[in-house]
Amino acid sequence: MKQFLLSAMLCIITSIAGFAQAPANDICANAIAVTVNGGYINCNNSNTVTNAANPSCGGTTAIKDIWYKFVYTGGTVVVETQLGTNTDTRIAVYTACGGTQIGCNDDFGGTYRSSLTFNCTQLTVGNTYYIQAGGYNAVIGAFTLQVTASGILGCTDPQATNYLACATQNNGTCTYPVLTAQFNYAPTGTNC
Repeated sequence: MKQFLLSAMLCIITSIAGFAQAPANDICANAIAVTVNGGYINCNNSNTVTNAANPSCGGTTAIKDIWYKFVYTGGTVVVETQLGTNTDTRIAVYTACGGTQIGCNDDFGGTYRSSLTFNCTQLTVGNTYYIQAGGYNAVIGAFTLQVTASGILGCTDPQATNYLACATQNNGTCTYPVLTAQFNYAPTGTNC
C-alpha cells in the first residue's frame, strides 16, 4: 500500500510539474524590451499558448511565438538569432502590435538561424519596433536573440548643405552655404 501511495504521489507531482506556465511575452502587448548592443539574450518559446498572426516567411504552420521590442536610435540595425534546442528560428519585425510587418526571415545565409538588417530609410528614430520570434513549422525550444546598431558617420546638422539624415555621429564635415550680400547704394546729393 505504501508503494502504491508513493507511486501515486510521484505521478501527481510529475503531472503538476509538466504544466509549465506560458512566458509573459507570449503576447505582443507584453513584449520584453531588448537593449540595443546589449548582447545576446536567452529566449525560449517552449510553453507558448497564444499564437499571433503567422509572419510572411517560414511556412504556413502557426508560429509558436514570443515577443520582444526595441527603440530605434539611428544607424544600421541587425536583429538576429543563434540556435539552441530550437534548431530552426524565424523572426519578423513589426511597426506596432498588430501593425505592419516590415521584415521577416527564416534560414539566413544557408543556415537555420535568422537575421534581418534595417537602415535609417526603413525605421524612424524614436519609434518602438516589435520582434516576433519563434521557429519554422512551430519548432520550439531555446535560442538567443540580439539587436545591434552601428553608427553612421556624417554631418548631423540639418542646416548644413551636406546634412546626412542617416548619420548618428557627427564627423565634423558639415558645410554651410556662404552668404553674400550685394548692396546697390548710390548716394544722392552732397551730404556724404
